[in-house]
Amino acid sequence: MLSMAPLAAARKTLLSTALLSSLLLLPAQTQAAPGDAVWLVATLKVQGTSSSKTLFFRNRDVTSLQQCREDIQRGRLNQWRFYNPPSDRSLAAGESAIYRCVSAPLQLTGWIRFAPYRYTYEIHIADGRMTVEPRPSVASCLSSLRHSTGKQEASLNHYCTSSSQQISR
Repeated sequence: MLSMAPLAAARKTLLSTALLSSLLLLPAQTQAAPGDAVWLVATLKVQGTSSSKTLFFRNRDVTSLQQCREDIQRGRLNQWRFYNPPSDRSLAAGESAIYRCVSAPLQLTGWIRFAPYRYTYEIHIADGRMTVEPRPSVASCLSSLRHSTGKQEASLNHYCTSSSQQISR
C-alpha cells in the first residue's frame, strides 16, 4: 500500500512556497480602508491584445486583504474557500487569469457566468485600493487611459476592461 504522506508534504511545501513568493510581490496593506469592502478581482486577459474581461467577487466573511490573498493561494490548488471564480481549465485558448485582492467602496451586481460583458470600466489599483470608472465604450476608455497616464498602453494596475457586472450606486 502506498503512503500518501510524501504527496501531502509536497503539496504543503508547494502551497507555502507559492504563498511566500506571491506575498513578496504584494503591497504591505492588509486591512481594507474604513467603509471599503474587500474584493477579489479576476481579470481574464487575452495574450497579445489589450482585451480583457474582469469579474468582481465579494464575500462578506472576508474582512482583510490578507484573508483574500490566502484564498487565492488555496485557489491555485483548486481549493477555494470563500470565492468561486472560473477555474483555469475553463479559460479559452490564449486567455490567462490574474487574481488580485483590493479594497473599494463599491456596490456591484453579482457575477452570472453567461451574462454578456456589456459594461466598460477603467480600473486603477494603487496600494491595494481600487477605483472603477464607468466608460461608454472601450475606445473612449482607452482614450481616457492614454490621456491620464500619458502612455500608449495599459498596465497591470491601470487598464480598461469589460464586465458583466454593473455598478449599483
